[in-house]
Amino acid sequence: MSKRIFRLTTIARVTANMRVPDLENDYTNLYWSCGVCNQRKSSTWPSPEQEAAGQKWIDPCEPWGDHDLHWQISPEGEISWLTPIGEYTVRKLRLCTLKRHWQNLHRWKIQREELKRRLSKLSLSEERRSVEQALTELEELIEPPIFDL
Repeated sequence: MSKRIFRLTTIARVTANMRVPDLENDYTNLYWSCGVCNQRKSSTWPSPEQEAAGQKWIDPCEPWGDHDLHWQISPEGEISWLTPIGEYTVRKLRLCTLKRHWQNLHRWKIQREELKRRLSKLSLSEERRSVEQALTELEELIEPPIFDL
């Protein structure tokens, strides 16, 4: 299994074409992002008209920011938005081009459930440790750790 490189990025770097340095290290402005999404987002920020229409970046620090509320992904890797926020984020980050990633994510979740079932049937043994290690690796692919301490 290959690991993707994730990093912290800021969302609100640009507002009205001006940098907002006081937000650079603000927790609510820091997001865990893969390099591809970080590059695609760049300094893009919705216009006042877009924001008025509800088109803005998803904000996982807010109760309304859970991505499951804004888009859905089929087992085949097709992504479709459910809200204007979802549409804005999906289109701007071109998330629909990551079909293979979504397919892998679905496959990894199925594998995780199968490993959990196997693990529940194993006693303490070398095989159990092997299954636990595989489960840990899958968990990191599905939900990468924020900090690798």
